[in-house]
Amino acid sequence: MLSNIGNGKRRGGGDGAGRAWRGAWPYAALALAVVVLGLTARLAWALNYAGYVTVIATMGQLNPNPIRAGDTATASLSATYEPPANLPAEATPSAQYSWSVSVAYKALYADSYGAPPPNSYTLSISPSQPSPSGGAELSFTPLIAGYWQLTGSCGVKVTDQTANEYWTGSANTGPADLISYTFDITYTGSVAAASGDTTDSGTVVTGKTTDVHAGWPIQLGAELAPSDLASKFTWTISGAGGNGSAAINGYCSSASTGSAVTPGGADDQGVVVPPDASADTKSTFPDPSSPGILKYYYYTEAGSFSVSVVAGGAGSASAKATFALAEYTETMQNSFASGVVSTPLQNGGVGLSLGPPGTSDQILFEQIPGPGGGGFAGSLHFVQIYTENDTWTGNAARGIPNFSVSDAGLDVTYFYGDEAPPPSVVHTGDAPSRGTDNNYIKMVINDSPAMWAMYEPAVPGSIVVPLATQGWQWGGTETLNANTGQWTLTGAVPGGPGQLSPLDPTNEYPVWSHILQPPNPPH
Repeated sequence: MLSNIGNGKRRGGGDGAGRAWRGAWPYAALALAVVVLGLTARLAWALNYAGYVTVIATMGQLNPNPIRAGDTATASLSATYEPPANLPAEATPSAQYSWSVSVAYKALYADSYGAPPPNSYTLSISPSQPSPSGGAELSFTPLIAGYWQLTGSCGVKVTDQTANEYWTGSANTGPADLISYTFDITYTGSVAAASGDTTDSGTVVTGKTTDVHAGWPIQLGAELAPSDLASKFTWTISGAGGNGSAAINGYCSSASTGSAVTPGGADDQGVVVPPDASADTKSTFPDPSSPGILKYYYYTEAGSFSVSVVAGGAGSASAKATFALAEYTETMQNSFASGVVSTPLQNGGVGLSLGPPGTSDQILFEQIPGPGGGGFAGSLHFVQIYTENDTWTGNAARGIPNFSVSDAGLDVTYFYGDEAPPPSVVHTGDAPSRGTDNNYIKMVINDSPAMWAMYEPAVPGSIVVPLATQGWQWGGTETLNANTGQWTLTGAVPGGPGQLSPLDPTNEYPVWSHILQPPNPPH
């Protein structure tokens, strides 16, 4: 009885251990399978290096070229590889391409290429690298002027999962050349401050607005670097033209040379010279080695005006600047102190004069500064252009023929009468007269002068600017009575004191071809 129980106990104990082992076996087998599969997977991904592949890389030309510094040029990149000769038929290779670009730079006056200065360009490749495609686009933005060489390099890794192998290769392409340039308009001259003061500029004005005064010299430079990209420069000046235009090249020139002079000589002319619209070539540079060409002209009225320049030979190289013009303002008052009268002369004849003989300023002109007059340094002037249309009827009994004169020119001097700096009130006047001659039986005076108010800025190199003009008339008819020997005045203009019509603001200059001389009918 005990033995059986013990055996039984022994048998019972042995069955418990066996049941425990048989329950754990499936889990152990699963763990072992995972380990084996992991080792197998690792062995499958441990690719073997199989050698080199031949790579063909190509870089297209950079476009546009030349390019303005700050703009972006692009070029196409492409690469392919030749499949390995021993690639199994069932292989399914895949490739990864990695493009990189190296940059060399040569400064404008350097002899050789080297490393670019820091932060002198930006570069990107799209799509981002590495990429499954051999095609890409290079974007290159030079930030300074100069010469560039870009060399592309493409690396390829070819993988075949079937054979657990990979190949590598690389190739260079280029260099692709690029020229980057800067092209600007520079202004050397005065700049108007809010207070009316001036400061010297001499700075790049491309894309900016510069405040100046009418009559100031506008000296511009077209600066192109590298300078050998263009052989000519063509300017466009808004408002440019002849007399009355906003922009002119000059005023008052010599009849013999055409160059700007100070009027006063008998051969001087009052002429408005328009800006030259033709293209400027390098032969007209102030300095043959200069990278730009100068343009010199004037604005004569208030407003906003632009100037642009195109460099021929450099593609679409152009620059534009704007000038905001302020103009001196004033009013001009005028009046007659008396009318035309007839006065006896010492030779027995009769004088026809505006006002009593010996008086002055029988017609008075005054320039009165406007609200902006205080900010303008310089001088106020007058210029008078005199037009005469006079006739004398000859005494047939004495064999004296008729005589007439019709002419216009500068009246006496340039400038006429008084002058003063703004904001002073400046004035001038006139008192014309004509004498009769007993060799004639009738004298008809019909003269129409025109007075110009002018402003001359104090900035060196400036020209006078027309502000306003006022035409006026004087004259009458003196007739000799053959019986009494007395002269009689009729049709006097003006007939007495009075105010002239309002002045006419103008941008037109007084022009003349000669200095007018008084008529001198033969005796």
